[in-house]
Amino acid sequence: GCLVFAVDERGVRAIDLPTTLGEVRRLLQRWQLNLDATARALRGGQPMGGLARNTLGLLQAFHRALIAPLARELGGRERVIVVPFGPLHHAPFSAFHDGERFLIERLEVSASPSCRLLNLCLERPRRGGGRALVLAYSDRGRLPHVLAEARAVARSVPGDCFVEAAATRDVLAREAARHAILHLAT
Repeated sequence: GCLVFAVDERGVRAIDLPTTLGEVRRLLQRWQLNLDATARALRGGQPMGGLARNTLGLLQAFHRALIAPLARELGGRERVIVVPFGPLHHAPFSAFHDGERFLIERLEVSASPSCRLLNLCLERPRRGGGRALVLAYSDRGRLPHVLAEARAVARSVPGDCFVEAAATRDVLAREAARHAILHLAT
C-alpha cells in the first residue's frame, strides 16, 4: 500500500492506506486523459456533461483512495498541508470530492513540494495581514471563471488586481516582493 506520514502536535504517525501506488498512478493517468479530453472539448465547443460527470467521479475516487482512510486524522482539523511524493505532485488535492463537497470546502488545503521547503517556510517570521497581488488571465475567454475569481479575491483582500493583458510575467516579477499574498487565476 501507500504510506502517509501524519505530523501534528502529537508527533509523527505512519498510516498505511488501502491503495497501492499503482492504483494512484492509474487514477492520475485517467485524470490527465480527462483533462486532455476536456481541453479538446472546450476548443471544439462540444458539450461538457459527460466529461463533468467523469471528472467528479475521478475526484471522488481520489478522495476514497487518499483522504477517506484519514478521516480520524483529519477530524476536527481546519487545515492540512500536503507534501506529495512522486506522481502525487500532480494530484488535485483541493478538488477531491467526498460525494457532497470538495475537500477545499471542508479544509484549508495547502501543498509544499518538499518537507525541506515546508520547514524553511515555517521558520520564516510571519508577516501580519499584508496586501495581495491578484493576477488573472482567461486565455481569451477559455477559462471563463478566472476573472470572477480574481475579482472576488480582490474584493475580500486589499491589494492590487491585474487582469487579462495587464496580468503579465513582468508585473508578477516587479510586484510580487511588495505583496504578502499572491493569487494567480490562470
